[in-house]
Amino acid sequence: MGSDSETTQVLLADHPAIMASWKNISDLHSTSLKVVVGGRIRTHIGASLTLDCPVTGVPQPSVSWHRLEGKLSANIISLTNGSLLLHNLTLQDDGTYSCVASNPIGKASASSRIHVVGVGAVSYEKSSLLKDVNRKRVVMASRAGTVITVKPGDILRIGCPVVPSHGKPIKWSYENQTLKQTPGLHYRTLAAGRILEVHTQSSRFEGRFACQTNTNNQMISAWIRILSQEFEWRLAEWSTCSASCGNKGSQSRKVHCVSDNGQMMPPLSCQHLPKPFSLTRPCNLHDCPPSWGSTVWSKCSTSCGRGFRQRRVSCQRLDASGSIQVLADATCEGMSRPEHREPCVSEACAEWISGPWGQCSGRCLGPAVATQRRLVMCKKLNSSDTNTACDPRES
Repeated sequence: MGSDSETTQVLLADHPAIMASWKNISDLHSTSLKVVVGGRIRTHIGASLTLDCPVTGVPQPSVSWHRLEGKLSANIISLTNGSLLLHNLTLQDDGTYSCVASNPIGKASASSRIHVVGVGAVSYEKSSLLKDVNRKRVVMASRAGTVITVKPGDILRIGCPVVPSHGKPIKWSYENQTLKQTPGLHYRTLAAGRILEVHTQSSRFEGRFACQTNTNNQMISAWIRILSQEFEWRLAEWSTCSASCGNKGSQSRKVHCVSDNGQMMPPLSCQHLPKPFSLTRPCNLHDCPPSWGSTVWSKCSTSCGRGFRQRRVSCQRLDASGSIQVLADATCEGMSRPEHREPCVSEACAEWISGPWGQCSGRCLGPAVATQRRLVMCKKLNSSDTNTACDPRES
């Protein structure tokens, strides 16, 4: 008598699935980001980004990463847990990255578009935020006096330096006149008169504002002088991309000093204003169409006179990662192919030239030895130049 048992685990095969996130993220401040693949991501140069690719499926799918624009660069690493680490991002890492999960049943994929911006873009975004905040200018008058510049259109609020609990009347003046005596000045008082709000769009606002009140049986006064900002730094339009394809295309936006009506002014006119950075971004980061490419010409086949020089010509394609792929010649069929061989001319050849023999130096008969001489020189053909080198063995 006895018993026996056996257990078999049956797993139902299932297609791969990626739990992608379609949330768009823009973070120009963090040095390290961790994001699930699927949405658009905007980050900055130097940041490190981890793209997670959470997958399900039976059998467990394998995960691979690919870049639409070409090969993954050296600073991009596929981790053992299936994530992709983009370390110390550069402008060249801007592109579309895809996670592919596969098992014997099928495949699934999800992509993220990563946009890498330069330092100028980060600074400009900060300055743009400050610019929006500064549309409402809140400034404080002081007993020693203050001078500020305000752009027409800003909402200007001037505070009188008294405590919030101050209950005594506060008198405001403009250019030593009461506000009611000033034509064209649009204003209102807030916080029991402690704040003067001046509209700068269509009314006069340049000049000296002052507040006066009594505190602790002592008269105090404070003032501020407002100047109109007639100039500003403005970003120009994006320049034309420096390349039509490949990995080196870039375009920029320069910063110009302009007047309030948009006229270009010398930079000196804006030197008192905070200047935003010029912006640079990559562009046209995609594979180039096939074209003929060639190496440099070889040296001429002869050291002097006429000869030939050669070079290698092949059908090539520059991809978005900067690599050059050599293709079959048939891919470039129909395009004008550069010559691979052409004639060349080196410097003129030189040879020994000899003149006629001179007269004998002695008697031709007898025991004495007589000699005769002739002129021998090295000379280039078809040239009067004799300052050349010939083989002395041939003289």
